[in-house]
Amino acid sequence: MITRFRTVALAACLVAVLVPPALAGERSGPLFGYSACNLVHDFQIRLRDAVAAEVVNQGAGIVVRDANDDPEEQLRGIWAMLAEGADTLIVVPTDNARIDAILLAARSAGVPLIFANQNPFTGERPPENVYYVGADPFAEGEAQMLFVGDEIGADGRVFILEGSGGNPASEGRTRGARSIASGVFREMALLMESGANWQRDHARMTTTAWLDAFGAEKMDAIVAANDSMALGAIDALEERGIDDVVVVGVDALPEALQAIRDGKMAGTVVQDAEEQGRLAVHVAGSAVAGGKQGQIHIVPSSIVTREELERDQGLAAE
Repeated sequence: MITRFRTVALAACLVAVLVPPALAGERSGPLFGYSACNLVHDFQIRLRDAVAAEVVNQGAGIVVRDANDDPEEQLRGIWAMLAEGADTLIVVPTDNARIDAILLAARSAGVPLIFANQNPFTGERPPENVYYVGADPFAEGEAQMLFVGDEIGADGRVFILEGSGGNPASEGRTRGARSIASGVFREMALLMESGANWQRDHARMTTTAWLDAFGAEKMDAIVAANDSMALGAIDALEERGIDDVVVVGVDALPEALQAIRDGKMAGTVVQDAEEQGRLAVHVAGSAVAGGKQGQIHIVPSSIVTREELERDQGLAAE
């Protein structure tokens, strides 16, 4: 479905930014403001496309702003969208640094606020008229480490590649992984946790530094907070001719799935960008209309391995 609407959605984003507010009456639905933490990573692009496609389906309008991983730029973009007449906001936060200011902006404008993909209210109930739609990062980290423990044994040595500091998704996945290491696999050693800013190149350099400091013989697995970093770790391992380290990521990017099929990567946690985007638009639209609904909407995640991909391919061939 998302492939069908991808070009239309991108065009809709550009038109929505350029169309004067005076023409907003031509829409049959509300004007959605969408603030992306960045539009560099593949998952965030897919999420933006899914939101835009669903907005188009509903005959509504959308204004998109890219925060470029800058919390101050994100806040400026949110105020700009509100000034353009946004009836509701869907925000993928850069981190937790400016959450209170984002809440204040939405409350001042009297519009519903939906945090998508990255939940700043872990363990807490969001304020009134504020919602979360997305995965559970803590559960994703648990799934990664349970899989890794089964692969390398309870006394394996694990390295963790984190995203960016203060990012709720990165922090949640790391906490989930730690909880399994300390609770289920108590003899497991978490040797290093380092941030690689979600970037493949950064992860490659970090993994290379780990290999220099510890040696390949002390590295059994790498748990990465996204697939881009997992692929960067694999790049570093391949440069040293190492092929026996278990690497697991998050997002199920096409390149990561191919790496799993090729035996280079052990697994990835599927984040359903299309469902997260679709549901975020529905929650926002319902909130604008005054509908009754819960404030937390979790889209389930699951881990994908080579065996599952091969089984699915076999079923498709039949």
